[in-house]
Amino acid sequence: TITRVAYKAPKTSMAKKSMVYMPTVLAKSQKWGVDADLILAIMHTESHFNPMAQSAIPAYGLMQVVPTSAGKDVTKRYQGKATLLSPETLFNPNFNIEVGTSYLNILLSHYLNKVEDPVSRTYLAIAAYNGGVGTVARHFTGKKSLSGLAKKANTLTPEYIYESLVNDFPFKETRNYLKKVHGKQGFYKKSLTVASI
Repeated sequence: TITRVAYKAPKTSMAKKSMVYMPTVLAKSQKWGVDADLILAIMHTESHFNPMAQSAIPAYGLMQVVPTSAGKDVTKRYQGKATLLSPETLFNPNFNIEVGTSYLNILLSHYLNKVEDPVSRTYLAIAAYNGGVGTVARHFTGKKSLSGLAKKANTLTPEYIYESLVNDFPFKETRNYLKKVHGKQGFYKKSLTVASI
C-alpha cells in the first residue's frame, strides 16, 4: 500500500508551522489510529505549534502533555509501568507527539470505546483531553463511571453531547477548549487529504 498525502495549507503562520510537524503527525496518526486533523487541532490549540510551550499546571510541549496524568497513563498502558516523564523528554517534538497521540488513542479506544457514535466519542475525548475523563463522566452521569458514561452517551445525539459540553460543562476552560479544537479540526480536515492506492 502506498499512501499519498496532499496538504493544502492556507498562507497563515500557523499553517506554515504545522507543516514542520506533518511527517510525524501522519506517522503517529497511522500508528495510533487517531485522525491527523484531530492531532493538528489539539497541537494548534494547546501550543500554537511551539515545542517549548509550558503551562502552569505544568504541561509541556506541542500537545501540552501533563506528566502526572496523561504521561503516566501512556507509560503504564504501553510500557507496563507508570513513569513520570521529564520536561526535557516532552520538549522533544517527536516524542511529545507520540505521547499526546497515544493518550488520545487511550481516550478513544479504551476509556471511551463503548461510546458507539464516533462523533460523540471524539467530542468526549476532546473534552477529556483537557478536563479529565472522570470529570466528563461525572458531568453526564453524576459519577466517574466510564461504563455509565458510555450508556448515557449512547442514548444521546452527538449534537446534544457537543452542546452540553460547550454550554453546561462546569469548567469554562474545557467549554472553550472543545469549541476551539472542533473548529480547528474542521480547518485541518479541509486542508488535509490522505489517499491510499
